[in-house]
Amino acid sequence: MMKGKLLKFPEFASPPVPSSDLKGPALEEWQRVAPTLRRLGRLDRTDVFSLEFYCSAFASLHEFRLELSKKKEPVRGAVTALKILRRSCQDWALEFGFALDREGRMNLRRPLPLSTKDQRAAARIEKECERRKIPTWLAPDSTLSLEARGEYYRVLALPRVRRRFDATADTAPLNEYCKAFEMFLSYRRSLNRRGQLNNQQWTERRPAWTRAYKHYAARCQVLAREMGFFFKTAPEIARARPKKAEKKS
Repeated sequence: MMKGKLLKFPEFASPPVPSSDLKGPALEEWQRVAPTLRRLGRLDRTDVFSLEFYCSAFASLHEFRLELSKKKEPVRGAVTALKILRRSCQDWALEFGFALDREGRMNLRRPLPLSTKDQRAAARIEKECERRKIPTWLAPDSTLSLEARGEYYRVLALPRVRRRFDATADTAPLNEYCKAFEMFLSYRRSLNRRGQLNNQQWTERRPAWTRAYKHYAARCQVLAREMGFFFKTAPEIARARPKKAEKKS
């Protein structure tokens, strides 16, 4: 490679378009942030899903705040729910190098340096490897969420999987599985939000969420089977045994 020259990656002829599932506040937020992200070189076709999840998380936060404003009495657990929804928005916004403003939107006026974020992620992964006593070449992808990294370490602890990676030195399949697992969890949470949506919102969003949930569940099952373990979509539910009829004396 010649010194003094920067590598230029080819740009897409057309900008990424949002999914048809984005509507209302989610679509408005996409239209607000997408041009700026693309101008800064932080949005391409590979980042579409991350941006859609950010917009969906922001819409959930926005709608939840509207519902709380209509309540005359304080709602139990509302503060905790707001913190969780805002944290979800923050995690997805950081993927593009932005913090949130007071309303929970991406603060496009103050972009964060991506190098700082990458350095923080690398340092965090290094500490986790040191604590778990595993070599750094077995470290998970720094873009994985906390839950996905937990699943990564759980699967890595399986003897059959660990022997395979010690022999091949290729953790790409496990990282791919954990990314699918992360999407699976996200859509499962969406399907569990029935009580936070009205009938119209639930009717509009449920089909797309169900299709995505089944897609990533199947993807996790395929990747898990290739690595030699089984993936369960839900924990087993213990069922109470029916009582035997008492004998008449």
